[in-house]
Amino acid sequence: MKYSELHRLIKKKGWNYVRSSGSHYFYQKDGVFSPPVPFHGSKEIGKGLEILEFIPQKPLSEEELLGRFNRNLDWELQVLQERKVDCGIFTKEKEELIGLALFLINEQGEQEMGYRFRSAYWGKGYGSETAKGMLRFYFMELNAPQVHAAAYIENKGSLRILEQLMTFKKEFYNEKEGCRERSYVLTKADWLKQQNETLDSRGLRGGHFSEEE
Repeated sequence: MKYSELHRLIKKKGWNYVRSSGSHYFYQKDGVFSPPVPFHGSKEIGKGLEILEFIPQKPLSEEELLGRFNRNLDWELQVLQERKVDCGIFTKEKEELIGLALFLINEQGEQEMGYRFRSAYWGKGYGSETAKGMLRFYFMELNAPQVHAAAYIENKGSLRILEQLMTFKKEFYNEKEGCRERSYVLTKADWLKQQNETLDSRGLRGGHFSEEE
């Protein structure tokens, strides 16, 4: 699929162009803003993509990955609050589709976030950047009271990120996946406190986050 074809599909789904920043376009639908979508005309979107799971599952092919991404172009806030939605993760430099951000409702009916990357992009900071962006979206756009996350115990990289950003809940055996995992949670109140502490440490005392934002 070409970038131009992807953008035509976005518009066909009812999204309206709002603005661009460099080679990224932003769309809006029913008061909801899209993530930045790269645009390179007739250039083909990344070839030979394989998204490797953090838990033992079959890697996604390029066709499967793009199919899942395209199916979710028309998501709305209500959809994100009710079922699983996959959003593409792109690099800023080459604007290559390198992974998926996953908005989930777990078996306990809780809002849960996850993400997956191609192995070539592990350990480069994309996981931390994605997790921070997803938490901000959950709390500021979806107004979620709390967000949950879980990672396979052998996935040390993701565990480090979750330890830094969230609060440990428990370690358990996931019978469905046949592996041990650790789960974490973060409330909106604790996230707001984190953001304001960061602003204070940088001397930006006039820009505090609040529940009303």
